[in-house]
Amino acid sequence: MLWDRFVAPCRALALPLALIVCMAGGEVAASDGTDVASSSVKRLSGRFANGMTYYIVRLDTPEAKVSFNLVVRVGQLNDRANPQTAHVVEHIVITKLGGIESKGSLWLRVARFGGRDVNGGTGSFDTSYHVTMPGGDPAALGVGLDILTDWATPGQLSDEEIDRELKVVTEESRRAGVEGITPEQYQQQSWFAGHPLLDMSPMRFGDARATSASVRQLYRRYYVPANMAVVIAGDVDPEAVLRILSARIGALPAAAAPPKPIAVPAASLKGGHYRALPNGGSKETYLDISFKQRPAAPAQRAKMAAIAQILSRLATQGFANLAEREGAPLVSGSISRSSDFARQYHTDLVMARVSVRRGAASEALVEALRLIATLRRTGFAASDVRRAQAELLAAPPPQPEADGEAARWSEFFASGELPPTRADIRAELARLSVRDVNAALAAWLDPATRDIFIVHAARDAGRLPAPADIPTLIAKAEQAAPRER
Repeated sequence: MLWDRFVAPCRALALPLALIVCMAGGEVAASDGTDVASSSVKRLSGRFANGMTYYIVRLDTPEAKVSFNLVVRVGQLNDRANPQTAHVVEHIVITKLGGIESKGSLWLRVARFGGRDVNGGTGSFDTSYHVTMPGGDPAALGVGLDILTDWATPGQLSDEEIDRELKVVTEESRRAGVEGITPEQYQQQSWFAGHPLLDMSPMRFGDARATSASVRQLYRRYYVPANMAVVIAGDVDPEAVLRILSARIGALPAAAAPPKPIAVPAASLKGGHYRALPNGGSKETYLDISFKQRPAAPAQRAKMAAIAQILSRLATQGFANLAEREGAPLVSGSISRSSDFARQYHTDLVMARVSVRRGAASEALVEALRLIATLRRTGFAASDVRRAQAELLAAPPPQPEADGEAARWSEFFASGELPPTRADIRAELARLSVRDVNAALAAWLDPATRDIFIVHAARDAGRLPAPADIPTLIAKAEQAAPRER
């Protein structure tokens, strides 16, 4: 029978792993061989006695995947004197394996079961480790739990490990030096000028800026249960997974609490910056016209994301209309709202990006600023807002995904804010009024928070407006007749 073929591999596994996924027809195979009703629990969260936080989410969707994650509240800015220390620790931890049954390198262990997306990442104040495994396969999920346990289990960092990963990070830094500072890095220096987070000593390319002592100290102080969370989302039974986590990760020894999080002041919203930035070897020239604002309150984040979808859709069409005109200085454009890398400064960004025809940066800037001024003053027509709502809502309802749901709870642990789901945003999209949309545009597109960047190809270097020209171009755009939206 199909059922027998499905559960047979489970009986061969060391229990209680079989509790996780040996389910069919609403039943689980219990460790004593009897069948018990499958749990109806969708999510479990809490904290083990050792201080480790856990979030376990079951998704009842066709996607048969499980996302395993470890989140640590420490990043590059927790050691300002040695800003690559957390990065070196991440390199060591992600490949650190215990003496368990599923042996082999991390990538081989995952690839054996069709797993994917094995990765780690070091941010300013958090570090994350992630692996996605296929659902419905007890052995694959067992490996996922093994890897998660290895990452969370404290250990000794050997001289060999530290030396090896210091060299790897140094090489990454050297390559970054060859590529040079990106336009985005220059933009951050303008957006957040004078902010203490930018006071960190400049990165010397080819230097990992970490020592064996700093690596061991950071690992010892911050990689403790009270400063970490495990996040599992996907095709799992939360109650069964919790029992296994309790026996493994919940049994890890407690340790001294880590230092308190660094208090970061909010960045100034004042704009007024203009910079012309080289676009490396690219032949493209584009404008970035950005506006800063405070992040929405948690209860308003879904609504603001819904408004941003309408803005993106209609602004793209508005720029397309301008580009279709004979002799137009721009090729295309869009407006988006993001907080991915600005959130640490307690700031969100609305960004208009406009692709420019060769030698037409000044003219394109006037056209883009004129359209933005029209949106700020008069907003979108009611018929356009309703059309955009209808088009967005006509798409099939979004299904939750394991990686996306895990990312939400990882961010909640790291920052204390839970991002809205796509379903939350869709619900707000249906409720939006035209007044809601246009009031947000008037607030978001405030000239007092505006910064202007021209990221240019080498061939356009001599055809860019000078800083002294920018006020005149802005005035020309503001005084001109409103552009078609």
